[in-house]
Amino acid sequence: MSIKNHVDWDGKKFRGYVDLGLDKEESDRATYALVFMLVALNGHFKTPIAYYLIRSLTGTERANIVNQILQILSDYEINDIRSITFDGASTNLNMIESLGAEIRDIDMEPSFNHPVTEEPIFAVPDACHMLKLVRNVLDKFDLIDGDGNRIQWDFLVKLIEYQEKEGIHLGTKITRRHINFHNEKMKVKLAAQVFSTRVADALIFLEQGLNVSEFAGANATAIFCRNVNNIFDFLNSKQKFGKNEFQKCISAENIKELETKINVFINYIKSLKICDNNNNLIEFDWYHKPTYSGRYLNFLSARPLSQKRGIITGITDGAFLLSDPKYHQKNLEHIVSTLLRNDYPIDLIFNTINARLKILFHKGMIQQKESSEEIKRDYTSLYYLMFRKFQTSLKGLVKSLILN
Repeated sequence: MSIKNHVDWDGKKFRGYVDLGLDKEESDRATYALVFMLVALNGHFKTPIAYYLIRSLTGTERANIVNQILQILSDYEINDIRSITFDGASTNLNMIESLGAEIRDIDMEPSFNHPVTEEPIFAVPDACHMLKLVRNVLDKFDLIDGDGNRIQWDFLVKLIEYQEKEGIHLGTKITRRHINFHNEKMKVKLAAQVFSTRVADALIFLEQGLNVSEFAGANATAIFCRNVNNIFDFLNSKQKFGKNEFQKCISAENIKELETKINVFINYIKSLKICDNNNNLIEFDWYHKPTYSGRYLNFLSARPLSQKRGIITGITDGAFLLSDPKYHQKNLEHIVSTLLRNDYPIDLIFNTINARLKILFHKGMIQQKESSEEIKRDYTSLYYLMFRKFQTSLKGLVKSLILN
């Protein structure tokens, strides 16, 4: 969570600097608090167990903290840890991967082993945060479902305009506030009321019941809203007796039935594709904010080598996992040049990138294409071909940077 960038004197020491509990004085001011809470799955008990005042931490460093907390809990005979919940920040995804879970691939096992008991601990991204991310994506892009139908935010805008024009509400709760949410992005209610069965029913009624021409083709958007609503209900269920089947918590009586229906949702999500206004699939590149300076933790700093390796691994993941294969060469060159400007040795850069790319290829998380056809070979051959392709341009880049 964000905290105020402020330093205070409490009569004994200054408070407000980075504090990881190491009895080491830090000069950086803390801007975030990394908080860990212990929550009971079968009761109402919850309590904070640790917090760290931080400015930034890599995924590997966060993973080390998680393992340390699990070991301390085990010392107090608290070993029955079933899951870990977190928001969708990229550093948290890297943390889970460092712990051993496969969180980015929907077909892989999203769990890692407890450092003491070796029992699986499942990674569960926070449903509320995921719901807001879905809303944000649909606001910026159109989606195409498995049948080729278009899912559009515009239908939700038209629904509000129609309600305002007719002076009625079709049983929905959405207003202008829901589509102009940009100053209230953190409010879950605004996203949950957009993706509701009421909105889905209203869209279908306008398209099929009243035959309003503006809502022709809204059925795919209605199905999307209904599916997201049901998925959110399933992930947010607490009570055994709910209004509908997805609001009931998992039990021995309904687990088989729910598993079948959830698999349908999983296949639906896997079929979705992001496209532009001309139905062309969107190509993504590694995004940097306008204020991006290219400055990272300098290699000459007193930080441990593991943290510096984590910096290389983190930006490698960003460059490859968040971009289309056609941009990989450009991004790899940018990584090398940026790290050299931050005084990283060339051998450390290439060895760390080498090791990380081999892991990503082995896990099937990134793919390369050669002559417009996918190379169907083992990951080492694929890696060799890609790096051979980059070798000439990278050598020239390194020489020019060293000379300068």
